[in-house]
Amino acid sequence: MYSSSRNSPSTFSPSAEKYSQLATDTKLEIKDVTIKVKKNLGPPKLNRKLKKCLFKGLQEKYLTNLFTMDFRKINFGRIDAQTEGQDFPELLRDGYIDNANVVKRALESSVFLFLGYKGSGKSSLSEHLRLTIDEQYIIDQQGLKDFSFKNFSKIIPSDDEMVVKAKNAWRWLLAIKVLNNLHEDSDARSTDETEIRRFISTFSSAGLFPVTNISSLVKKTSTTSFKAQIKSFEFTHTQCKENTEISFTMAINYVRNLLCTYKESHKHIIIIDDVDDILTAQESQFVSIAALINEVKDLNRFLRNNGIPVKIIVLCRTDIFDRLNDPNKNKIKQDNSYEFTWYKEGIDKPSESRLIELANKRSRLVYPHLKDVFVEFFPGRYNDNSIYNSLLDFTRHTPRDFIQLLNSIQKQCTSHSVTAKDITNGVKEYSTNYFISEIRDEMAGYINSQKAEHILGIFSSFHKREFTYNEFLERFAQVPELNGTNPKEVMRVLYDCSAIGHIYSYDGKNNRYTFKYRNPNSAFIQSDKITLHKGLWKSLNVNF
Repeated sequence: MYSSSRNSPSTFSPSAEKYSQLATDTKLEIKDVTIKVKKNLGPPKLNRKLKKCLFKGLQEKYLTNLFTMDFRKINFGRIDAQTEGQDFPELLRDGYIDNANVVKRALESSVFLFLGYKGSGKSSLSEHLRLTIDEQYIIDQQGLKDFSFKNFSKIIPSDDEMVVKAKNAWRWLLAIKVLNNLHEDSDARSTDETEIRRFISTFSSAGLFPVTNISSLVKKTSTTSFKAQIKSFEFTHTQCKENTEISFTMAINYVRNLLCTYKESHKHIIIIDDVDDILTAQESQFVSIAALINEVKDLNRFLRNNGIPVKIIVLCRTDIFDRLNDPNKNKIKQDNSYEFTWYKEGIDKPSESRLIELANKRSRLVYPHLKDVFVEFFPGRYNDNSIYNSLLDFTRHTPRDFIQLLNSIQKQCTSHSVTAKDITNGVKEYSTNYFISEIRDEMAGYINSQKAEHILGIFSSFHKREFTYNEFLERFAQVPELNGTNPKEVMRVLYDCSAIGHIYSYDGKNNRYTFKYRNPNSAFIQSDKITLHKGLWKSLNVNF
């Protein structure tokens, strides 16, 4: 586009300091930071306009917008927040949307439970904190991917009810984890260092310390050798020196007393994530998750009341939380939780969606002066709808869905801007390679993978996007592999992850659609007509 000549009369010479980086970023052929417009750049009128601008003092914004912007160069992100944080930290540092001061809630308030459907931004919050927090904080990310419920059930050697055993087990695990973090903090100071060293030394010999992660702590604590070790320890703070079996309650109280000796340290934030990775259909696991949430609330209150600068955060899927059978669930949700929701009912301008804002914010990391990536690169309308509504309708209004849709469209682009054909091909890629896989993952823990494939096969066999529950039952009964499976439970799971929704009409003329992501209080209703989410249409060969 440009040629360079020191002696040419048709050149513009900006300052080297201002344009040298621009030259590097745009990969223009610039020598001595001198730019010349070639004669064949465009129509004569455009050439004259450009030359006039150049001689008047071409601004960086004009040059960048006119010659270098390419939709394919924008990095919108990755499907996994941890991967994104490692490979492209700037996206979670500078391209993060802080909805409703969620960062301040996480650091300073009594809110400890962060809810949201898969891909709604829970893990992104954790990564954002890790990447941006100042030096007075220490962030400890604890994933439960390798968590063993089998070992967890062995921690408390008693005949108590499952709920009581689960609460005591978490009370012990969390207290030990907090003590370990304070002990490893070089700035932390205890008023009883002698007792701290004695405890750490004794249990280090049993392999308990240092605590690398909660999952490994579960394994170590559940062993017979550890139980023998805890029996032989003298809990001086509980004044219990008898050589008899010492209950875990005494051990927990002892550790909590040690925690109270710490008054100076960094501010510690322990983030427990990947709760959904340990889920199966067993009721005991829901009991354990409910116990975890209750015990984190109790320990956070204890830490705050005693001036111990530690807070524990739990990241949990909304659909899992809703299934917990716990009498304190609503209290915790009202007083101590925040839910990531990106869908806004009745928004006047779809362009004001926070998902659109997220895409634009990340686009501006590449093109700082870009106002709207969709105005700049996309056709104004697609499938007889605004480009904003058209794209958002292929998602469940989560950042993960929307980012993956944009990534899929990017892969189909053959030029700097996006055509309608690019969108169509991108949607097909998104539906077949991403969206249907997400629905499979959503069903994991509730429905085994083989049955899940048969259920998706039933949807595909309809070759239409709308059907009734009775039609589904008829096809369901014809699949012997689904014998013993509750069809209503299947539809509940699919409705809760917004793979399906309902279509109805108030006046018999205008159809209305409802999905779980639009109305969290809605539920699957057998009598209502069923509609497949638009993100599934291509992958299931559904007619538009």
